Amino acid sequence: MARWILKLTGYALLAAVFALCLYTVPPTIESDLLGSAKKTLRDNGLDWALVSIDGRDITLSGSPPDQQAARKAVELLRQTTGVRQVLTTWSADAFPDTSEARQAPVIDLATISEPTDEPASAHQINLPLQPAPDQEFDH
Repeated sequence: MARWILKLTGYALLAAVFALCLYTVPPTIESDLLGSAKKTLRDNGLDWALVSIDGRDITLSGSPPDQQAARKAVELLRQTTGVRQVLTTWSADAFPDTSEARQAPVIDLATISEPTDEPASAHQINLPLQPAPDQEFDH
């Protein structure tokens, strides 16, 4: 009977030590990752970036000055040892694409005039009206 009590006491102590490790280790890991992420961003001059952490996942927020700065911050955090995933609070299309191929054509507003009852001349452009998705026009 004494062996049974000794084994039970040993298992209880082992469970208590295990629970204590689970309780204290994750915050240490999170604080180490958070410190590394902040240091990396600060060392690279990305002072606009704010980081928060949940486990090994980092959430990047703030107001990036442009798309290049946002990409640089994400890439630097992805390369940080121990980081599993980098999330951002801004959408992928938050920055306009500045490449020549994706730019919208420039419309000269001087050539657009209001529709009149007069026939269109060579210098006027009358644009057709298109109904909005939630409205219909009488034709």
